[in-house]
Amino acid sequence: MSRYAAMFERLGNEGAFIPFAVLGDPTPARTLDVLEALIAGGADALELGIPFSDPVADGPTIQAADVRALAAGTRPRDAFAILTELRTRHPDLPIGLLVYANLVEAHDAGRGGRDTFYRAAATAGVDSVLVADAPTFEHAPFSAAALAAGIEPVLIATPNLDDAALAEVAASTRGYTYVVSRVGVTGTESAAGLDHTDLVTRLQQAGAPPAVLGFGIATPAQVKAALATGARGAISGSAVVAKIAQLAPAPSDTAPNGAAPNDAAPNDAAPNDAAILADLTAFVRDMKAATRR
Repeated sequence: MSRYAAMFERLGNEGAFIPFAVLGDPTPARTLDVLEALIAGGADALELGIPFSDPVADGPTIQAADVRALAAGTRPRDAFAILTELRTRHPDLPIGLLVYANLVEAHDAGRGGRDTFYRAAATAGVDSVLVADAPTFEHAPFSAAALAAGIEPVLIATPNLDDAALAEVAASTRGYTYVVSRVGVTGTESAAGLDHTDLVTRLQQAGAPPAVLGFGIATPAQVKAALATGARGAISGSAVVAKIAQLAPAPSDTAPNGAAPNDAAPNDAAPNDAAILADLTAFVRDMKAATRR
């Protein structure tokens, strides 16, 4: 049984709450503190991003997180190292990646690119990969490489899916189905459009994995509304990332000898970092409480 299947079985009628964060944000040295704060709040799974220069599906909040992580020196090898440690600490936690096609195709391109990426993800303990900018009709090579490496490919279901595309999503996705709650990019600037009962029902009838709603979910009330559509869970990204941003070093903060901030010792945290992490845990706890019907 996959970790996602085990999670949904364990939850029963309770919904899943899945927070999103960018690996390396605010720095590689602090990311595990952030992830542990999310888990302490009761996250049922994690969806994580590898920082990328052109995250076209994301709004300004997550774009800024990518910029912070890249400026701190985070590269895919650092992301996989963090994932490896996270898996060691939490052997049963479902861990998914939301990435962009260039990161997959260009990964160690001289030695396989796409196939090498998925093998590296599997070695690091990743359960699923969603390639955000690969449309349904172009997913096949990504899904094939994922399955060959033992990774569950996740596809996106949008409100405007026709029957043929919906059938393709249902047949090809694994673990869970990512249902976009509204058109546009991620962010709390536009509230989630949560009247997706028909789409969720169509996915269920087509045999798709459990639906999880994302984009614009920032409050416990929105989590409840997402579950009321028949979805099995909710993902919150920008609201989480906005809290993580408070941990970012000031622009003048550098390690000795001009090294990048991520080279500083982990205990170089600002005095209020513990309070910020506690607030992050409390936010997840409130969002998770909304999943208990």
